[in-house]
Amino acid sequence: MKIILSPAKKMITDTDSIAPDGLPEFIDKTLEIQSWLNCKSKEELKTIWKCNEKIAELNFNRLQNMDIYHMLTPAVLSYEGIAFQYMAPSVFENSQFEYVQNHLRILSAFYGVLKSEDANLRFSMLTGVTKFSQVSVWSDLNNLNDITMDNRYCGICGITESELKKHFVEEIKILAEKNELYEDECFAKLKQKYDGYHFSKKAEEVYNPFSLLNTFDKLEFNDYWFQTGTPTFLVQEIKRNNYDLRKLIDGVDVDSQRLTEYSVGGNNPIPILVQSGYLTIKGYDSRFDTYHLELPNEEVKYGFLNFLSPDFIGTKSFSFDSDFDIRKFVKDIESCNVDAFMTRLQSIIASLPYPTDAKNQTVEMLEYNFQVAVYLTFTLMGQFTQCEVHSIKGRADAVVETQDTVYIFEFKTNDSAENALAQIDELCYAEKYNSSNKKIVKIGAEFNTQERKLVEWVRK
Repeated sequence: MKIILSPAKKMITDTDSIAPDGLPEFIDKTLEIQSWLNCKSKEELKTIWKCNEKIAELNFNRLQNMDIYHMLTPAVLSYEGIAFQYMAPSVFENSQFEYVQNHLRILSAFYGVLKSEDANLRFSMLTGVTKFSQVSVWSDLNNLNDITMDNRYCGICGITESELKKHFVEEIKILAEKNELYEDECFAKLKQKYDGYHFSKKAEEVYNPFSLLNTFDKLEFNDYWFQTGTPTFLVQEIKRNNYDLRKLIDGVDVDSQRLTEYSVGGNNPIPILVQSGYLTIKGYDSRFDTYHLELPNEEVKYGFLNFLSPDFIGTKSFSFDSDFDIRKFVKDIESCNVDAFMTRLQSIIASLPYPTDAKNQTVEMLEYNFQVAVYLTFTLMGQFTQCEVHSIKGRADAVVETQDTVYIFEFKTNDSAENALAQIDELCYAEKYNSSNKKIVKIGAEFNTQERKLVEWVRK
């Protein structure tokens, strides 16, 4: 068996761990490439590589100072990509180095190429968002066996709950002690933040391994996976298709055919959101062959929505030093300062990026933009906030529940705040909270499409 990996962007020099055993098989070809590149100016290389000035400068200098035969680092220790981090070669024992020497091959355009006819190449496994390459670009990949939603392999690229409890007992104990949590609290927080992925109809949930391992390494709960890249392309796809953002937050039902409509640039962003890990399977209805999709966990949910907010609200609204810092909304509510909360929300509405083309300047489109902004704001406030909460006769736009108080919000478009407030009583939005022994505060507000702002609010 041969394990094949592609190289990573980041490389390091390690001349202390172990000595390299031989040179790359195609070192003569490497020298030819090096010689050819060294004959090019920095501007010529920039054009060839199609990169920016900074990257061109960095790699031009590397070429000028490169010594193929000295200060050598074994290949498995040279790269810092995710696959190499998971492998952790820095803690290998001699037997493990021997194994990878015999079984691991790293493809490199500079140091060597593994030919497709190589007798050692019997099996290959490709991970990542490969389905779109298969259908859109790479004609040579038309014989792949796609196991994306095969129940037999649904846990292969993650850590299941049973694996976590069996193999990470000590790590959970140390993490709990560091964060002053009981072990069951620590486990619950790991599950809430990093669990939730399903890759088939009946699959066991899996944890994000990258985030989980980083949490154990750094002993901190953080949004590690989201820090590895920004979903700019996905945001553009959502906006281009005018896709209702609220469906992504609350969950969306799709049939099996739409789930596999792999067409980048089409009118269905759902498949690429699933393939890239921003949506995952949360349920399956065999009667109608439909899947229920949701954001997998808190790490993805709040990371994704924070990234989306500038595009849908028009300002980097939830930055640390901003008046729109989401924590200020929470503090306003916790201190029962409804007017401060609504004034802050009014400022967000005033900053909305309303469309300039006449086609999209309809009452419906303006109302949609307003609703999304409100929806995002309340959702990002956290777990004690719910949007579109059902009652026996209807559903409230938003409910915020603190330790002592329940706040019920109703927003009207081009209708009075008093009517919005009256609707809360008429449709019994507060009834389900009467037994909570908490103070109930009702807020009605009006959004005016002509003025494009939140014009008034009342409370009782």
